[in-house]
Amino acid sequence: TSPYPHLFSPITLGRIKLRNRIVVSGHGSKLQGGRLTDGYIAYQARRAEGGASMVMTEILMMNKIGYRR
Repeated sequence: TSPYPHLFSPITLGRIKLRNRIVVSGHGSKLQGGRLTDGYIAYQARRAEGGASMVMTEILMMNKIGYRR
């Protein structure tokens, strides 16, 4: 028996339905100096690909200067 029997079962939080209960909290990654870049997007995408149903991000600058493709 798993010590976390509900970990992989869906849950509804208000109007949001998550496929499981794995959530990555927002944390300071110190990547890209707080700017939204392709590297930061890839960093967060890896968390989602790992199976987390919700990924919260840290505070980022989102303006024309802060994001460069």
